Amino acid sequence: MALRKRLLFGVPALVIVVGLIAALAVFFATRSSQAYAPRPEGLARSVSARLAGIPATVNAGGPAVQFSATLTNHSHVSQHDVAPLFQVVGGSCNCALGSLERLDSASGKWQVVSMPEGDGDPNFLAHATGGVTLRPGASITFRYRLTLAAANPPKRLYALLYAVQLPAGTQLGFISIPTRLITH
Repeated sequence: MALRKRLLFGVPALVIVVGLIAALAVFFATRSSQAYAPRPEGLARSVSARLAGIPATVNAGGPAVQFSATLTNHSHVSQHDVAPLFQVVGGSCNCALGSLERLDSASGKWQVVSMPEGDGDPNFLAHATGGVTLRPGASITFRYRLTLAAANPPKRLYALLYAVQLPAGTQLGFISIPTRLITH
């Protein structure tokens, strides 16, 4: 009788423990993959963001660094009012002093654009400008020129590019590239 009770009560307890461990493993695996997801859930791969020409090191007070930013619509529907937003973050202030310009393709002139700091404004994505309509499969490339002030101390930086849907400032895509700021 004691053996029968142990089998009856021991097996369900073991099944419950194994099931609980499996559920916790799935929960934590899902949470860790979501924590590093570059796009909001439900919008995965709708619009990708790509940076080209960001050097491994940038000289504070040096010449402007030119690079390009490309947004591509991977969905099957047109994405309206999609704009790029570029940031440089890093160091204790999570920022880099400098200026950012984007080439206006219509006029052929460089225009100053916002480069929000990494900390502080929870609505920084709403600072994106220059929204366009991206049809399914379409891409658009923007040319930028970045100058970092000589007052910046040497530090590890990250160049960030967001694909933002205006006017709400919804993130559709994201990329981050490491670089280093050096002084001479």
